[in-house]
Amino acid sequence: MRPTSIAAALAIAVAFTTGAAAQPAQVGTAIGEVRRIDLDANKVTVAHEPIEAFNMRAMTMVLQAPERALIDKLAVGDKVKFTVARNGGAFTVQAIEVVK
Repeated sequence: MRPTSIAAALAIAVAFTTGAAAQPAQVGTAIGEVRRIDLDANKVTVAHEPIEAFNMRAMTMVLQAPERALIDKLAVGDKVKFTVARNGGAFTVQAIEVVK
């Protein structure tokens, strides 16, 4: 192997083992209705319209909130507009607001 080939192979190996080659989180927005709030676990369940950024059909799903303050003023039945990030199989609320 030439030195440049070894260096390239090592760089690729390091990128995969350190996560440097990981895909960035995808972000999408949708409108939905709050169905359940679990403040102890920082989770909110939302029945939402399709999220086109994820090519996702309308469904009800549980979303993780990074902090309780993001969801603590919500009530079951609230119509909300939200931004969610998908990182692998995890969905995290980035922003959520009640809409009239």
